[in-house]
Amino acid sequence: MTLNSIFVLGMHRSGTSALAGAISYLGVNFVSPNDELPATISNPNGYFERPLILNFSDLMLSTQEWTWSNVNLLPFDVEKTSSHVYEARQIIDELSTAGLVGLKDPRICLLMPFWRRALLDRFATIVITRDPAEVAWSLHVRDGFPVATGLALWIAYSAHLANGIQGLSSHVLRYEDLINHPTAELTTIAEFLLESGVPISNHESNVEVAAKSIDPTLCRPTFPDWLETHPLTIEARSIRELFHQTSAGDISFNPSELCREILSFQKTAQNLLETNHQLDLARAEIHNQRDSFQLELTQASNDYVKAVVTLEELIEKLDTEKSDLEQKSARLNQIEQSFSWKLGLFLTWPIRKLRPSNRVPSRSRQ
Repeated sequence: MTLNSIFVLGMHRSGTSALAGAISYLGVNFVSPNDELPATISNPNGYFERPLILNFSDLMLSTQEWTWSNVNLLPFDVEKTSSHVYEARQIIDELSTAGLVGLKDPRICLLMPFWRRALLDRFATIVITRDPAEVAWSLHVRDGFPVATGLALWIAYSAHLANGIQGLSSHVLRYEDLINHPTAELTTIAEFLLESGVPISNHESNVEVAAKSIDPTLCRPTFPDWLETHPLTIEARSIRELFHQTSAGDISFNPSELCREILSFQKTAQNLLETNHQLDLARAEIHNQRDSFQLELTQASNDYVKAVVTLEELIEKLDTEKSDLEQKSARLNQIEQSFSWKLGLFLTWPIRKLRPSNRVPSRSRQ
């Protein structure tokens, strides 16, 4: 059976990016032209991850109330993701149009039950492991996690991965072997993929180019001496050996109570951080609303002052107009009185004019 996709699986900071970058020279597409996570100081040669897959992984984790740094040891409840199976198949089908599909995202270690249901086991898996102490210290340096948290997360990822690849034919390699013997390791990987039905380009020149892409200077195994004797380091290293000494499909172990307690504490801490983040957002929103209210209040106050000034000006104008009207009214009254007096004189003038001439002195009549 020909397979069109492979999964590169491993805990964060375990060399999955270096491995995926090398395998890409064998004809496997881990990224798309417009869908590639850009390189950062943590991974200067690139992550070989698609944001599309990262976002989809986060969505699947959310169905379990997990995040990449906040998981528990309960079995993955694949029934909660059943509504996304068709979407996953569509994603792979669309990516397959460009050739062989490579999926590289450490979160997939937690999601294997979902992907196995979605793709019906029609894919190849390559697992890479790194010394858990190195991983924990790298997470401490990059993300500030306590080393105990990093070790507990390593164990949790390994537990879910071991359960997720039960029954699958998987190839498992060590990070340090890939760094120190890249040609030999990549040759073995190419043979495994061909045997699994993945039609890669296994020509010797392709393998040599792939091997040269491995940068040994990126391997920084430095960590404090006290981490060697940490109980979770001892536990995690013993679990790591199970991946290399046991058939990949038969790995089984039971994480310690200490690991469970640290994961529980991590969940509580993450929840507190999320709550604190929500409180900060609420506080910021309150401050924004207060500032907005103050601006509105200031604007309203300014508008009120302007309205008062305008009203006073109108009142003053009305008072002036009232005074003018009163003066005009008084003047009209004067004119009316003067006119009435003159009119009275004018109307009574003939009478007053005739009366003296019509009178006969009494003496004259006698």
